[in-house]
Amino acid sequence: MKICAFSTVTSALLTGAFLVTSCTSDVENINDDPTGDAICFSAGVGHSRAAETTLSNLGNFAVVARGMHQDGVLYDSFLIGSGTAGDVATRDGDSNTWKLNHNVYWPSTFDQVMFFAYTTLKSGETGNALYSGSFGFDNKNPFINGYEPKKADLTATSDVEATVWADGKVQKDLVVAYTMQKRETSPTTVSLNFKHALTQISITARQKNKVSSDNRVVKIKGAWIVNAAESGKLLGDLHYNSTDKTTNDQLSWIGTGKVAYGSFYNQILTLDEASEMDLLRPEGTKDDGSPILGSMMLVPENLTAWDKTQDNKGAYILLLCRVELKHLGDKHEGDANMGDIYVADGYHYHQLFPVNTEVYNATEYGFVCVPLESTWNTEGIGKHYTYNLDICGETTGAGLYPPVFDDDFINKLIPGESKVGGKALSVVTDRPTTKNVGDPVLDEPIKFSVTVADWVTPTEGSWTPGNGTF
Repeated sequence: MKICAFSTVTSALLTGAFLVTSCTSDVENINDDPTGDAICFSAGVGHSRAAETTLSNLGNFAVVARGMHQDGVLYDSFLIGSGTAGDVATRDGDSNTWKLNHNVYWPSTFDQVMFFAYTTLKSGETGNALYSGSFGFDNKNPFINGYEPKKADLTATSDVEATVWADGKVQKDLVVAYTMQKRETSPTTVSLNFKHALTQISITARQKNKVSSDNRVVKIKGAWIVNAAESGKLLGDLHYNSTDKTTNDQLSWIGTGKVAYGSFYNQILTLDEASEMDLLRPEGTKDDGSPILGSMMLVPENLTAWDKTQDNKGAYILLLCRVELKHLGDKHEGDANMGDIYVADGYHYHQLFPVNTEVYNATEYGFVCVPLESTWNTEGIGKHYTYNLDICGETTGAGLYPPVFDDDFINKLIPGESKVGGKALSVVTDRPTTKNVGDPVLDEPIKFSVTVADWVTPTEGSWTPGNGTF
């Protein structure tokens, strides 16, 4: 049965009335609203670790609402918002209540109403609830189309953290909420429990169980995930019936395009064995001075691992790094030609990667990679994945040679005129003649482990081990 209702807001609304006319009945139903209370919203939202939206900083959000007929079919008309946009609800002072900028009352026609809300705004921010993309409605299901995670402006140098160009720092936390509420629950206050709609990604690294005889030194200047979705369409598959909302409503994404997301930093990040280092935002700190674990907010999708060919198909973690060999003393016994070393503080250093057999050049960095696959679209919505890389550890190497990149690709990752120790950074893309794309840079590839968690603080939840190693 098709319900083809339409709603009309009249001057009666100003006195607390909402008029609804439906082709299912020739009777006009008027909600006289004797108490004068319009619909408002209370909200709850999960916690996250970076770029987070929480209940305390949740800003304005957009809301759509449609009434449900007693037979379990949604009315075509919209009680709040429209098929192309929600109406904006703003926080009422310092309370945890949000109100629309115009009064809407629960019509006597509807015993149940479906509400869907969405936002990327935090407290104090204004503008469109979606900084990119557009809202729509397909029959009974809402969707957000063309959502794009932001990219850092590589030309910006005036920011207080200009030494770190982090995509995750400028990305938004998209949160959505859905509920089917009965009039008997409350005709005036609707409880919305927001969910994080994206996948949050962190990348850390260390030299795990490095043996005392291993003198390799790993220096990193940037980290990215390559061939992640450039944009996506969020689909809400909402399950409900005429009695009550069921609990198995589903969110899913369709990703389009391929791009690299990550961070580049002017500083040199030197790995150690003692602790994992943040590869996405190494300079980020909280108000109390403790470090922020950098992260990115990406479109959830199922990634297929890179096939280790020049075709550049599939996803991988990409690092811009160099590897040196550290030895005690100014030189080796019996060495005559020491032009390929650097001497400092009683040690000398050989350059292992990028390969340069003629001279030690501290400005040279090269790309290495780790193939990556995921099931983010089916398992990763609202999850925080941390990829823990083991580089040049007890049984690991420095990764694989990636595809050869052109200047256009590199310029989208690295700001122009980047320097190392006051000299221009030199990105080496050449390989030794004995090495092919997909071969290990040194003796072994990088291995990694994955931890997966809901977006909660350590005191509010625990980490669950994941799996994945290459």
